Amino acid sequence: MCKQKVSAVSWGRKVVSFYSLLLGAERQGSNLSSGVYCEVANGSARNTEELAVLAMVAEKFGRQQLDLLPIGVSLVLRHALDKCRESPPDDWPAPAYVLVGREDLATAKMGSARKETGFGNNDNLTSISVPYMLHLQPVTVPTASDVPTSEVLNSEDTDAVYRSVEDGMEHIFTSTTQLRYGRDLRLNEVRRLLCSARPVAIQTSTNPTASDQDLQQQQLWNFAQRTTALPFGRGAFTLATTYTLLTEALVFPKIILAGRLPAQQNATVNLDLSTRSVSEFNSWAEFHNGVAAGLRLAPFQEKMLRTWIQYNRPSEPNFTHAGLLLAFGLHEHLRVLTMTDAYRYLSQEHDITTLGLLLGLATSHRGTMHPAISKMLYFHVPSRHPSSTPELELPTLLQSAAVMGIGLLYEGSAHALTMKILLGEIGRRSGGDNVLEREGYAVAAGSALGFVALGRGSDAFGFMDTFLDRLFEYIGSKEVYHERFLNATIAADDQSGNTGQMMDGSQINVDVTAPGAIIALALIFLKAESEEIAARLSIPDTYFDLQYVRPDFVMLRIIARNLILWSRIQPSIDWIGSQIPETIKGGVFSMSEEAIDCDEFDAEALFQAYVNIVTGACIAIGG
Repeated sequence: MCKQKVSAVSWGRKVVSFYSLLLGAERQGSNLSSGVYCEVANGSARNTEELAVLAMVAEKFGRQQLDLLPIGVSLVLRHALDKCRESPPDDWPAPAYVLVGREDLATAKMGSARKETGFGNNDNLTSISVPYMLHLQPVTVPTASDVPTSEVLNSEDTDAVYRSVEDGMEHIFTSTTQLRYGRDLRLNEVRRLLCSARPVAIQTSTNPTASDQDLQQQQLWNFAQRTTALPFGRGAFTLATTYTLLTEALVFPKIILAGRLPAQQNATVNLDLSTRSVSEFNSWAEFHNGVAAGLRLAPFQEKMLRTWIQYNRPSEPNFTHAGLLLAFGLHEHLRVLTMTDAYRYLSQEHDITTLGLLLGLATSHRGTMHPAISKMLYFHVPSRHPSSTPELELPTLLQSAAVMGIGLLYEGSAHALTMKILLGEIGRRSGGDNVLEREGYAVAAGSALGFVALGRGSDAFGFMDTFLDRLFEYIGSKEVYHERFLNATIAADDQSGNTGQMMDGSQINVDVTAPGAIIALALIFLKAESEEIAARLSIPDTYFDLQYVRPDFVMLRIIARNLILWSRIQPSIDWIGSQIPETIKGGVFSMSEEAIDCDEFDAEALFQAYVNIVTGACIAIGG
């Protein structure tokens, strides 16, 4: 017990002395100005880090001892060692070179010492280098045949077998990463979870039956949905973490939807494509994979060469390269492309490549109102073509991308004509009859309108006060302040395009237009602290009105209100409770079982409204 106390005190003295030297303590013989005793090895020191290294050598405090310290304590000392590694002084002893990771200089130093004295004492070197120098072995990447079968069977996830696969994250794991994280394996765990380039493990019996095979396919389908979502997370994890070589093509990690069976010697099982239609399912995963690969590149490197972007263009258009174009646009690399280059992409007539190009160019030229880009985007909005123009059949997906691109291109400009056009597009029927496509087009138009007048508030409208009434009419509000002018505006918009409004009879289809209009109001009045607009986005406070509002619209209203009243958001339970109307709060907490079963009262609508209000408030806090 006494020996352990002495050891702890000795270690504490050493660590304190090292920190004192790093903080600039002066040497007074074997003592420091901080009052701590410390030995320092012979050798020159040009800064405090090099002096601390010599002290660690004299005190025989090597990397093995650093591993025993808490991470927070050892990190500063490891940083000092790393700083001295590149160019250490020439007169250091060999253990000092080993301590900073320069075994080459240590070997040369020991060789010259042997020539001068005829022998060399490496006891101190041994104590410093353990276990980093004495147990060095060649690093080899094992193949599947090198791994024993018993080890494969006992391993839940045979990482060693697939470690050589390029997963798009290998560039992060360098010696510096190891120095920073040490034994902290959370970064490795994130990499394992986001890896999509190897088959997933499926747990089955050793002797599968026909029913087991059906179970395998069901598990594979569930795993496939998770695997296709991984590029989104990988893009965030590796954002701007590497630089590209302009002489090399960009490498994309694979997305493998197959599985492996550890219980059957890692046999591979492919996803049966005949039972489910996964072509589009997999295609969008490849698109996001391209976006993630492009986001890895650092945005502030030297101007990316136009020839390199063209060099990475495949002979046949695909979803991966379309995503790469969008990523280049997010990093503003597409500014180097000419309109001729854009035409070459458009002439391929590949819808997803066109989508990536339109959004990428608009993002690269965000807020510039570039005339040529504007013409390109408006060309893909058939409703804005003159009536004499031959009708073009463009997918609604491309039209939505073009409308969103217009919003990005005119971001923050409050351009009156563009705002008027986008306002009309929120309520305009798209070319297809697909309900989801119609809603997506309206949301894209609403988001674009919000971007054009981002944060401008009432100043964005000027004399066009009917804009607000029109937006609230799209939401379903019955309060119209400029009815005469509003009707005139609607009539003018109906005559300006060749497609009709989204109406059921004489009423606007609020189910389609409301989300886009709410998003537009939230972005236009972002942080504007407008009590008037927030009040008009209030939640229905009666049971009757609540039954006629979709629960997801309630959530959007809560998010929009709090984005407008930004300064009032508070991360507390009480604030979340204040967002819930008393009618809903009282009804949820005091509802009896008889009321739930009552046919005259829609209890489900009440509970859904409550859940969506709480969800919207939490999203507002996170925003």
